[in-house]
Amino acid sequence: IESIELKTAAAWALAFAGKKPAALVDAVMPKRDELSTYLKAQLALALQWSGRTDEARMLVRNLADWVKEEPSNGTCRWDSGERWWYWYCDDIETQACVLEALVAVDPANRYIEGLSKWLINNRTGNRWKSTRDTAFAAMALANVMKSTGELEPDYEAVVAYGSREIGRVKVTKDNMFAFENRLVVTGDAVLSGAIPLTIEKKGKGRLWATARLTYFSQEETIKDAGQKDTAARSNSKVT
Repeated sequence: IESIELKTAAAWALAFAGKKPAALVDAVMPKRDELSTYLKAQLALALQWSGRTDEARMLVRNLADWVKEEPSNGTCRWDSGERWWYWYCDDIETQACVLEALVAVDPANRYIEGLSKWLINNRTGNRWKSTRDTAFAAMALANVMKSTGELEPDYEAVVAYGSREIGRVKVTKDNMFAFENRLVVTGDAVLSGAIPLTIEKKGKGRLWATARLTYFSQEETIKDAGQKDTAARSNSKVT
């Protein structure tokens, strides 16, 4: 293998399979600054799974220098690189690999929650762009849930809009993927003014929530208006 990109990917795959690809990792480490964020995360995972934890922690600390936080919505992400057409610069897979590296190397890392939220927010329905990046994202988020104990929930959530309860659900490990998790308020039920929307959780487990507002106008489409002057184009002649 000649390219450091393929060497890194091979090291990641072998380490995931329980091997210790020392020769590949040693060949890449001196050139790690040339790697995309995606591959730096895979290199950190290869090091961690090979028992070279100090080097893995160093790479994860270095990744923190390039994080882009979005305080307005509580998310963060990493640039995937300018060469977006290469597999190792795919945006979703980049975020998924970084998330997996953070969870594996530093489970208490402050960016795990924000990056998880970014991935969740950037789905299209129940998937991402392709089956491949969907698999990467789902695996990374599953590892987050495993590390935080979210696979063993036992709580009740109550949703209130203004002074009125609009939803209540009990979540356990038996129904965590099947309970009705979507509440819709429409029409006259949407109140004017500053109306609080609250979610109260009682019990064990982490609750993720997202609120969205959509609206449209029922006014008639604005009609054309103007004076006598008009402009029309026919070939190169304008009148």
